[in-house]
Amino acid sequence: MTHDPDIARLESATPSRTASAVSGVLDPINVVAFLLLLVTWRSRTGWLEFVEVLAVVFTGAVAVPKIILAVAMRHGHASDRQVVRRQERPLLATAALASVALTILGLVLLHAPRPVFALLVAMAAGLLLVLIATFRTKASLHAAVLAGSIPVLWAWSPSIALTAGTVALAAVMWSRV
Repeated sequence: MTHDPDIARLESATPSRTASAVSGVLDPINVVAFLLLLVTWRSRTGWLEFVEVLAVVFTGAVAVPKIILAVAMRHGHASDRQVVRRQERPLLATAALASVALTILGLVLLHAPRPVFALLVAMAAGLLLVLIATFRTKASLHAAVLAGSIPVLWAWSPSIALTAGTVALAAVMWSRV
Protein backbone atom coordinates (compact mmCIF):
# COMPACT_ATOMS: atom_id res chain seq x y z
CA MET A 1 0.00 0.00 0.00
CA THR A 2 1.31 3.45 -0.88
CA HIS A 3 1.94 6.11 1.74
CA ASP A 4 -0.92 8.65 1.84
CA PRO A 5 0.26 11.92 3.44
CA ASP A 6 -3.32 13.01 4.17
CA ILE A 7 -4.05 9.84 6.15
CA ALA A 8 -0.64 9.98 7.87
CA ARG A 9 -1.33 13.57 9.01
CA LEU A 10 -4.75 12.59 10.30
CA GLU A 11 -3.41 9.55 12.17
CA SER A 12 -0.65 11.63 13.81
CA ALA A 13 -3.10 14.30 15.06
CA THR A 14 -4.25 14.36 18.66
CA PRO A 15 -8.02 13.81 18.77
CA SER A 16 -10.03 16.73 20.13
CA ARG A 17 -13.72 16.66 20.98
CA THR A 18 -13.84 20.44 20.76
CA ALA A 19 -12.29 20.47 17.29
CA SER A 20 -14.70 17.74 16.17
CA ALA A 21 -17.65 19.69 17.55
CA VAL A 22 -16.57 22.92 15.84
CA SER A 23 -16.05 21.08 12.55
CA GLY A 24 -19.43 19.40 12.89
CA VAL A 25 -21.42 22.53 13.69
CA LEU A 26 -19.61 24.59 11.07
CA ASP A 27 -19.72 21.83 8.47
CA PRO A 28 -19.90 23.39 4.99
CA ILE A 29 -23.34 21.93 4.33
CA ASN A 30 -24.67 23.54 7.55
CA VAL A 31 -23.18 26.93 6.66
CA VAL A 32 -24.56 26.69 3.11
CA ALA A 33 -28.01 25.74 4.38
CA PHE A 34 -28.01 28.69 6.80
CA LEU A 35 -26.91 31.14 4.10
CA LEU A 36 -29.47 29.84 1.63
CA LEU A 37 -32.23 30.16 4.20
CA LEU A 38 -31.13 33.66 5.22
CA VAL A 39 -30.72 35.04 1.69
CA THR A 40 -33.89 33.41 0.39
CA TRP A 41 -35.88 34.74 3.35
CA ARG A 42 -34.50 38.27 3.06
CA SER A 43 -35.04 38.51 -0.71
CA ARG A 44 -38.51 36.97 -0.94
CA THR A 45 -41.44 38.83 -2.45
CA GLY A 46 -44.03 36.40 -1.12
CA TRP A 47 -44.50 33.07 0.65
CA LEU A 48 -44.97 31.04 -2.53
CA GLU A 49 -41.77 32.41 -4.04
CA PHE A 50 -39.91 31.75 -0.78
CA VAL A 51 -41.04 28.11 -0.67
CA GLU A 52 -40.36 27.48 -4.36
CA VAL A 53 -36.91 29.06 -4.37
CA LEU A 54 -35.93 27.48 -1.06
CA ALA A 55 -37.01 24.04 -2.32
CA VAL A 56 -34.87 24.44 -5.45
CA VAL A 57 -31.75 25.71 -3.66
CA PHE A 58 -31.98 23.23 -0.79
CA THR A 59 -32.40 20.37 -3.24
CA GLY A 60 -29.56 21.37 -5.57
CA ALA A 61 -27.08 22.86 -3.12
CA VAL A 62 -27.71 20.81 0.04
CA ALA A 63 -29.58 17.53 -0.56
CA VAL A 64 -27.98 16.46 -3.84
CA PRO A 65 -24.38 17.09 -2.64
CA LYS A 66 -25.15 15.09 0.52
CA ILE A 67 -26.55 12.26 -1.61
CA ILE A 68 -23.52 12.40 -3.92
CA LEU A 69 -21.22 11.99 -0.91
CA ALA A 70 -23.30 9.12 0.52
CA VAL A 71 -23.30 7.28 -2.81
CA ALA A 72 -19.56 7.89 -3.27
CA MET A 73 -18.89 6.46 0.18
CA ARG A 74 -21.11 3.45 -0.49
CA HIS A 75 -19.29 2.69 -3.77
CA GLY A 76 -15.78 3.32 -2.42
CA HIS A 77 -15.14 6.63 -4.21
CA ALA A 78 -14.87 8.40 -0.85
CA SER A 79 -13.32 6.84 2.24
CA ASP A 80 -15.05 9.06 4.76
CA ARG A 81 -17.46 11.97 5.19
CA GLN A 82 -14.62 14.49 5.48
CA VAL A 83 -13.04 13.22 2.22
CA VAL A 84 -9.60 13.23 3.81
CA ARG A 85 -7.87 11.72 0.80
CA ARG A 86 -7.12 14.50 -1.66
CA GLN A 87 -7.39 12.25 -4.71
CA GLU A 88 -11.05 11.54 -3.85
CA ARG A 89 -12.03 15.20 -3.88
CA PRO A 90 -12.04 16.18 -7.59
CA LEU A 91 -14.79 13.74 -8.60
CA LEU A 92 -17.00 14.79 -5.68
CA ALA A 93 -16.37 18.50 -6.18
CA THR A 94 -17.14 18.20 -9.89
CA ALA A 95 -20.41 16.40 -9.17
CA ALA A 96 -21.37 19.01 -6.55
CA LEU A 97 -20.45 21.79 -8.97
CA ALA A 98 -22.70 20.24 -11.62
CA SER A 99 -25.55 20.12 -9.10
CA VAL A 100 -25.05 23.79 -8.20
CA ALA A 101 -24.92 24.70 -11.92
CA LEU A 102 -28.24 22.94 -12.50
CA THR A 103 -29.63 24.74 -9.46
CA ILE A 104 -28.59 28.06 -10.99
CA LEU A 105 -30.42 27.08 -14.17
CA GLY A 106 -33.48 26.27 -12.06
CA LEU A 107 -33.26 29.69 -10.43
CA VAL A 108 -33.12 31.36 -13.84
CA LEU A 109 -36.23 29.45 -14.93
CA LEU A 110 -38.00 30.45 -11.69
CA HIS A 111 -36.97 34.08 -12.08
CA ALA A 112 -35.61 33.84 -8.54
CA PRO A 113 -34.57 36.97 -6.65
CA ARG A 114 -31.17 38.27 -7.71
CA PRO A 115 -29.54 37.87 -4.26
CA VAL A 116 -30.31 34.13 -4.24
CA PHE A 117 -29.02 33.78 -7.78
CA ALA A 118 -25.87 35.77 -6.85
CA LEU A 119 -25.26 33.55 -3.81
CA LEU A 120 -25.43 30.38 -5.91
CA VAL A 121 -23.10 31.85 -8.55
CA ALA A 122 -20.64 32.82 -5.81
CA MET A 123 -20.91 29.33 -4.33
CA ALA A 124 -20.19 27.78 -7.73
CA ALA A 125 -17.18 30.05 -8.22
CA GLY A 126 -15.85 29.19 -4.77
CA LEU A 127 -16.35 25.49 -5.33
CA LEU A 128 -14.54 25.73 -8.67
CA LEU A 129 -11.60 27.51 -7.01
CA VAL A 130 -11.39 24.88 -4.27
CA LEU A 131 -11.52 22.17 -6.95
CA ILE A 132 -8.63 23.82 -8.82
CA ALA A 133 -6.65 24.29 -5.59
CA THR A 134 -7.15 20.62 -4.74
CA PHE A 135 -4.89 19.61 -7.62
CA ARG A 136 -1.99 21.44 -5.99
CA THR A 137 -2.76 21.46 -2.27
CA LYS A 138 -5.37 20.29 0.17
CA ALA A 139 -7.71 23.22 0.62
CA SER A 140 -10.13 23.24 3.54
CA LEU A 141 -13.69 23.37 2.25
CA HIS A 142 -14.76 24.21 5.81
CA ALA A 143 -12.59 27.35 5.82
CA ALA A 144 -13.44 28.29 2.22
CA VAL A 145 -17.20 28.10 2.76
CA LEU A 146 -17.05 29.97 6.05
CA ALA A 147 -14.76 32.68 4.60
CA GLY A 148 -17.16 33.06 1.68
CA SER A 149 -20.07 33.46 4.07
CA ILE A 150 -18.62 36.55 5.74
CA PRO A 151 -19.36 38.94 2.82
CA VAL A 152 -22.89 37.51 2.64
CA LEU A 153 -23.37 38.11 6.36
CA TRP A 154 -21.87 41.59 5.93
CA ALA A 155 -24.73 42.57 3.60
CA TRP A 156 -27.14 41.47 6.33
CA SER A 157 -25.29 42.77 9.39
CA PRO A 158 -21.72 44.11 9.30
CA SER A 159 -21.27 43.77 13.07
CA ILE A 160 -22.32 40.10 13.04
CA ALA A 161 -20.08 39.44 10.04
CA LEU A 162 -17.09 40.97 11.77
CA THR A 163 -17.58 39.39 15.17
CA ALA A 164 -19.30 36.04 14.73
CA GLY A 165 -17.91 35.46 11.24
CA THR A 166 -14.33 36.17 12.23
CA VAL A 167 -14.51 34.12 15.44
CA ALA A 168 -16.19 31.23 13.60
CA LEU A 169 -13.57 31.34 10.82
CA ALA A 170 -10.71 31.29 13.32
CA ALA A 171 -12.36 28.42 15.21
CA VAL A 172 -12.94 26.35 12.08
CA MET A 173 -9.39 26.93 10.85
CA TRP A 174 -8.06 25.79 14.23
CA SER A 175 -10.35 22.76 14.24
CA ARG A 176 -9.31 21.65 10.75
CA VAL A 177 -5.62 21.70 11.67
